[in-house]
Amino acid sequence: MLLLTIVGALSAGVLIHSGTAGSDAAALLWTPLLVLLVPIAAFGLGVLGHPSDALDARRIAVHGRGPARAASTTLALGFVQLTSAIALVPYGALGLALQQRLDPGVAWLLAAVGWAGCVLAHRLGARAGRAVSARRTTREVGALFWYAVSVLGATVAFALLFLPWQEVADEAAQLIARGLDWVPGASLALAGSVGDLGTIVGVNVAVVLLAAVLEWLLSRRDAQRAMYVRGSGGRVNLGIFASAPGSATWSIAARTWLAWLRDGRYRLTLITIAILPPLLVIPLWIAGVGAAELVLLPVPIFALLFGWALHNDIAYDSTALWLHVTGGLPGRADRLGRAIPTLITGVVLILAGSALVLWVTDDALRAVLVASVSLALLGTGVGGSSIMSAVSPYPVARPGESPWSQPVSTWGGSFAVHGISLLVELAICAPAIWLSVLALLSDDWSDALLAVGVALGTGVLACVAGILIGGQVFTARRTHLLNRATLID
Repeated sequence: MLLLTIVGALSAGVLIHSGTAGSDAAALLWTPLLVLLVPIAAFGLGVLGHPSDALDARRIAVHGRGPARAASTTLALGFVQLTSAIALVPYGALGLALQQRLDPGVAWLLAAVGWAGCVLAHRLGARAGRAVSARRTTREVGALFWYAVSVLGATVAFALLFLPWQEVADEAAQLIARGLDWVPGASLALAGSVGDLGTIVGVNVAVVLLAAVLEWLLSRRDAQRAMYVRGSGGRVNLGIFASAPGSATWSIAARTWLAWLRDGRYRLTLITIAILPPLLVIPLWIAGVGAAELVLLPVPIFALLFGWALHNDIAYDSTALWLHVTGGLPGRADRLGRAIPTLITGVVLILAGSALVLWVTDDALRAVLVASVSLALLGTGVGGSSIMSAVSPYPVARPGESPWSQPVSTWGGSFAVHGISLLVELAICAPAIWLSVLALLSDDWSDALLAVGVALGTGVLACVAGILIGGQVFTARRTHLLNRATLID
């Protein structure tokens, strides 16, 4: 509730101060985005506050009202909640601002449509929160949210610090504003200025009506289901494991992905990897390195750290190690199963980051070289970590403990060995990095293709060799690893 109040008050202040989305870039871009933030905050408030939400059609249906009537009642009562009253503040300010350039009737109609959309966003948010809680996936969804925030936050921070975003915004403001015509909520701030009034009205009214119908249909379905009691029939719900192919390797991969979402130790590691690349380039920026060169660094740094993060995975997953050893699991299956999530996720993020480099620099050669070097670093990191996690695991915080409670014994020989292994992985990728630098300097596609071939070959060979060698080491050191697991746990 406090979040919506703050966002609403801030939006109202900006709208009253600006009065209109004029022709300057700040008004054309930031004011619509701020208006869009209000329904987003309302949706988030609904997700977080769903336990205290009394407007549940299931509660009304069991007291003698039919499903359709219960759905209509909850939909109508949603517009007289305290949240709806708070939402009147920013949309009242929007109506006053729109009056300066539109007919008062049209201005207040648009403000009312925006307010109704905000109320419905809150109702749908509460419904989404109940659905997440019912499936007991609150931790997983929360982890995905914070991963997305960390990745997007790091990207935005890097763009604001090192890229000429102000110049780009000034040049593209009119074009972006025309595109915002089709964005529900944000387009309301452009009505009567650069936006097409008919498009803005049509899009916002259509979205609000669709949201109202969706909320009513879902409420009616919930009310109907509340009238019946259904058992599971003795079935076992395997969750994400039901979607995994029937092999030990993919079962381990599924468990690893699930651990990323549930285990706070993994979350801390992954969020750190997401925010480190922009932070590591700040000293170079202070030293005077140009923005054109700094843009090329975050994706390879991320790839190196993401691949290297596997170097102590046995310690994090030590409880499952007993099952792997006593069940006679082949070492290569253990190594490959732990590597698959890092490889798939890393490749997707590297390609996305390289596409961002292409969009920023408008230079395909640079984007291709960034992608190839990053894939080489990822593959080499995964291969090296597959060996080192079986050679020298070191103690970490136990499952369920705070990820900050690192054992003192961590700072020993094992930690130094893993640091040296990171340097070795960089040395393996040095030829690919050097050829990529030469291709950048020559700006020649023939040199670039050679660098790409060497980089991809290095990454693939290092990854395959590391998994195979790591599997042999795992098999040969089963007893020692079990002893280490006893010390870790």
